[in-house]
Amino acid sequence: MELKQIRYFVAAAEQLYFSRAAPQRHVVQLAISQQIKRLEAELGTQLFERTGSEVRLTEAGRQMLPECRRLLSQWEETTRVARTAGAGLRGRIKFGSVGNSICALLPPLIRMFRSQFLDVEMSLQSLDRLEQAEARPAAGWGAAESMTSYSGHWVTMRLFTSYCLRGGKTSRIRR
Repeated sequence: MELKQIRYFVAAAEQLYFSRAAPQRHVVQLAISQQIKRLEAELGTQLFERTGSEVRLTEAGRQMLPECRRLLSQWEETTRVARTAGAGLRGRIKFGSVGNSICALLPPLIRMFRSQFLDVEMSLQSLDRLEQAEARPAAGWGAAESMTSYSGHWVTMRLFTSYCLRGGKTSRIRR
């Protein structure tokens, strides 16, 4: 069973005319008919009753239609997840800060980050000077300095951020 066949089946089932389903899928009517016949042969059951120019769903077709809609919806979500992860817009990131000197700066930064990266899971961790020195990229941490404007003052912050996994390799989450 191919995804193309599922798409053609759903289009034909919703239209109940192969000729109307074809333009919706950007193909000719013959392609719809052939793919649905292959799908029916593979399943070993008819999905449509064909009488002259009229087409109706069989009981198997009626039962299969909502399942196919769910499958297509899940496929679209799976594709979206893969693309956002591949673009570095999905994953996990840990922020480690040294001391509480930047506590007032974190809430607005976190809000800004979460508004831009909806699919990135974030965690915060306080690091003391020893933990900061021991943090290594191999352990999932990397150092980043950031100049931030807060209440009209520029503040330099040294944050330790983890990397997200992307394609089996580590990479920073990108905008």
